[in-house]
Amino acid sequence: MYDDIRTVVEEQLGDLRPERGIGLDDDLWDLGMTSVNSVGVMLAVEDVLGIEFPEEALSRETFSSVRRIGEVVSGLTPPGAGGAA
Repeated sequence: MYDDIRTVVEEQLGDLRPERGIGLDDDLWDLGMTSVNSVGVMLAVEDVLGIEFPEEALSRETFSSVRRIGEVVSGLTPPGAGGAA
């Protein structure tokens, strides 16, 4: 999962990403991510991983690092996968 998220982030940051690549704990905002980039990351992660970020997860903190995005994703259930028992 983290590799998928890192790939999405690197694609969204484009020329802003460091040559060494993006580490799990690199602060994405310090690397130059903007709110527009974060929306692109959100949409691409949702598409790639088949999840949907709830409104309360749409924050600067959620999209602060690859690790943090992964932690939030780990707590989500894909749409339609839950339901009443």
